[in-house]
Amino acid sequence: MWSLYQFPLCPFSRKIRLLMGEKNIAYQPVREDPWNASDHFYNLNPAGRTPVLVDDKRSVVIADSRAIGEYLEETVDRLPMISGNATARAEIRRLTALFDENFFRDVTEPLLNERMKKRIILSNRTDDPNRRVGCVIVLKGEIVAIGWNGFPAKALYGNHPRLGKSEDKAKRNKYPHVIHAEQNALMRRNRRNLDGATAFVNKIPCNECLPMLCDAGVKELFLSKVAFKDEKDPPKSEKNFYDLQKNPDSSLAIYKQE
Repeated sequence: MWSLYQFPLCPFSRKIRLLMGEKNIAYQPVREDPWNASDHFYNLNPAGRTPVLVDDKRSVVIADSRAIGEYLEETVDRLPMISGNATARAEIRRLTALFDENFFRDVTEPLLNERMKKRIILSNRTDDPNRRVGCVIVLKGEIVAIGWNGFPAKALYGNHPRLGKSEDKAKRNKYPHVIHAEQNALMRRNRRNLDGATAFVNKIPCNECLPMLCDAGVKELFLSKVAFKDEKDPPKSEKNFYDLQKNPDSSLAIYKQE
């Protein structure tokens, strides 16, 4: 059976999934995130781009959606996708290329960048200049919650100043009242049911926020690679996260991004 290395939001991967579905070609999907591709995937395709079609038994490896599409058209007779005379076939190829390039440029790329950049922008709104955290929660392609670490809505800045954590006054008056970005996002979400949602956060959720995200229905968590800087010796507040990351039965998928 074919193995298709693909990314769900990649239009080039989507094209091959549709093509193989139309031709009734059995395959096993293998997810590869473009920002966290495995060494094995780079061995298959040094360019590090999806999709890649692999048949281990026959030692066949085909990279690039156009090359895969042409190969399947030439080797699978049923339901040809490129038919007609030379002019008609050229027009089919032109429309396919146009859709591939435009969809990626206008939809996929901005969508991913928006989610990742928004959490950084939100983190700059924080009331804690020492730990800037932003959280964006997405469900079915829609941003349903945003949050950053700060004070309760009715807090007075005179009582909770923007001081560094080295300040004794901040420790006494500020930190006991700070609400974490993930908690703020969950409290201010625009819908109750978040089952199957994806969270984008620029810092690792603490031992309190992580179970709250899971309990709310978040199934995917995207984090900046720099968030893992203390991975070898994590603080106690991140212990639950690293324990969960090592658990193969966890219902939460965790991904690193640039």
